[in-house]
Amino acid sequence: MATQLPLKMAYPYLQRHGVNINYIKELNTDAWTKKSYSSSVRRGYVIRELVKLHMLEQFISEHWNQDSSKTVRSSVERYLRIANEFDGIKK
Repeated sequence: MATQLPLKMAYPYLQRHGVNINYIKELNTDAWTKKSYSSSVRRGYVIRELVKLHMLEQFISEHWNQDSSKTVRSSVERYLRIANEFDGIKK
C-alpha cells in the first residue's frame, strides 16, 4: 500500500461519493513559496472532504493501509497542517 495518501485513488473515491474535486485539482499554489508542497496541500483538502463524509477511516483501510496506523495518523495531521498553512496565505 501507499506510504502517502494516494491521490489517484482518492479523487475517484470522492467523486463516487458526490464530491466535486475540481477545486482540489485546480488549486493555484504558484504564489506559495513552498511549491514542493503542492501535492501535500491537495492531500490535506482530500482529507478534509473524507472527514466531512465520515469516510476517512474507511478510505484508510481500503486504500492507504500502512504497516503502522501511527504513521498514517501523523501523515493525516501533517497534510491538514500544510493545508491550513496554505489557507492562511491564499487569503
